[in-house]
Amino acid sequence: MFAPLAVDADAASMARVVAALRRRTTRREFEELAVAMLVMADADKRRRGLRSAILPLLDEELIMQSWVYKQGEARGEARGEARGKTIGEANALLRVLRSRGLAVTDDVRDRILGCTDLRQLETWLDRALVAGRIEDVLDGH
Repeated sequence: MFAPLAVDADAASMARVVAALRRRTTRREFEELAVAMLVMADADKRRRGLRSAILPLLDEELIMQSWVYKQGEARGEARGEARGKTIGEANALLRVLRSRGLAVTDDVRDRILGCTDLRQLETWLDRALVAGRIEDVLDGH
């Protein structure tokens, strides 16, 4: 039943598989298999859009109650929170640099905003409070 995900899957084959699963399995088995299909569709490296083909075929309640969905939702929230912290720290660093009169070139701005390591941004911010040159902030001299 997962062969369509591994071979030549498209929206039509997903509809056939989901319909067959509904007919051949208990409700509980169907729920588990449908959620497993979504997980596999998310892992599709060929980016065929299988998740968007499968989702409309399932009850929203089934998906929302799934432990896989809840786990993914929690991970997404944690990633979003972490990204928000790095963006906030990067913006604070840029404000400190500007307020101290240190030159923020486009390259420096891009380097700071592109940094996803919160600890690195915190280190740079600490240095920015006392540094006399931008190089002292970013390179730690």
